Amino acid sequence: MIYRMKLLTLVVSLFVLTKSAAGQESLIEIYQRALQNDPVIREAEANYLAMLEVKPQARSAVLPSLTLRAGASIGDSTNPNPATNFMTGEPSRVVVS
Repeated sequence: MIYRMKLLTLVVSLFVLTKSAAGQESLIEIYQRALQNDPVIREAEANYLAMLEVKPQARSAVLPSLTLRAGASIGDSTNPNPATNFMTGEPSRVVVS
């Protein structure tokens, strides 16, 4: 009877020890998955990152800003359709006096 109790105790303790060793590894995996997929943890992380951004955004409203602009354009002043004399069809000459 005592032998059976010792054997049962040994079997149960070995079972518990092997389960706890395997459980620690799977517990870490479960924790990693929870960090990635749990919406409450992701919300807390987003709130933390938003809190870190409050101070720089508040400071940016007070600090001066610098804006640079550049532009270029090309203009052509030739007339593609010069005025013509309707009677002769020749280009008319404008004389300014």
